[in-house]
Amino acid sequence: MSQNEIITLTFSGIAILVSSITSYYQFFWKQTKANFRLVWIQNNEGQFDRKYCYVISNPGNQELLLNSIHLLTGNSDKGMVSESYGGHDIESIDYPKVIKVGEIAPVNICINSNVYGKLNEYNKKVFIMFEFVSVNGRKKEFLHDITAIGKNQSKEEMKVWESNLLNGFKY
Repeated sequence: MSQNEIITLTFSGIAILVSSITSYYQFFWKQTKANFRLVWIQNNEGQFDRKYCYVISNPGNQELLLNSIHLLTGNSDKGMVSESYGGHDIESIDYPKVIKVGEIAPVNICINSNVYGKLNEYNKKVFIMFEFVSVNGRKKEFLHDITAIGKNQSKEEMKVWESNLLNGFKY
């Protein structure tokens, strides 16, 4: 076999390998992702007087179901649901909601700011938890720490307004 034939076969093999990998990612690989961003907060009248507006996008290649939203509190900095977080009432008509591939969906959540104020007095962490279910039945919970809201441009408050990526669904 000549050197030209070896080079030709090597490049052909590399091309087939790259083509196979590309086909796998295009047709078979299922990616589940969601991006979150708190867009604004509005004060309203009534029992649920603080409105949080989130924007959730789906850059993955499977639809997502926003299954539930909860206001959770506790003493942990980690924000783990398993560490004794009590739930509080919220009001939202934006769930359950299917978020299609490439779609951007607004989600409005109203909470009672009196509850939020009391929790801050006791130095408890305050989280809004979003629960998602992927097409293949996997569940993922995302906790957004909103404890720092209202701390006048602190580093912690600035972090609340950053975009967050939810990646990798597991059983």
